[in-house]
Amino acid sequence: MYLKAPNQNRDIRIFVIGGGFTGVESICSLREYADNLCETFGVSKTRVHFTLLEAAPIILGKTNKKAQVYAEKKMKAMGITVQKDTAVISISTIEIQCTKNRIFPYDLCVWVAGIKPNSVVEDISSLICGKDKTNVDTCMQAHLDKFIFGAGDNVICSGIPRSAYLAIIEGKLAAKNILRTIEGKKCISRQLRTSPLLISLGQKTGMLVYKKFCLKGKFALWIKHLVEWHYVISRKYF
Repeated sequence: MYLKAPNQNRDIRIFVIGGGFTGVESICSLREYADNLCETFGVSKTRVHFTLLEAAPIILGKTNKKAQVYAEKKMKAMGITVQKDTAVISISTIEIQCTKNRIFPYDLCVWVAGIKPNSVVEDISSLICGKDKTNVDTCMQAHLDKFIFGAGDNVICSGIPRSAYLAIIEGKLAAKNILRTIEGKKCISRQLRTSPLLISLGQKTGMLVYKKFCLKGKFALWIKHLVEWHYVISRKYF
């Protein structure tokens, strides 16, 4: 893409579909990496366009307003176009078709907009939602059937933030309790809770978000790096 650009009269168009945590982090990292490639291959930075497509009216929908505003402000400062209320209908090898008859030609498209739920849990009405806004109890057992276990996004029937960290913990607990159920033992209980969220916006800034609190800037990014190094060194969750 970058090798051909100097000999072509058109710009490079890069799209990231999905304005959640992964989408925002990905497009910020790609934007910074693209600047380095521009210098390497002699391409003007103004010829490389980044666009984030999000179907909802806001990005980072499960965080607070402060985090959403800060993230969008930083992305715009980096030269990233944020297109909200833009649901993708279909994607071909050359263009993205969205609602309101909008069509976006592209050179590179990254899809991070989520996946289709498993057919077993797709019909939420078949799994009773409890007072804690989950489809399972503190043992990760479904309220409807104690032989059904869940973890991660599948167990939530509300808008509370989710993270890979929680999904790993819940998955381990569900696995232990499946074995205990088979062995006729009492299941282990654990209280589900919302954990702080660490979001990077490139290599210069980030956010630590917890409920209505939002720590912004380099310090938040350093905390994220420390946590990541802790995972790598301890290998506790891998």
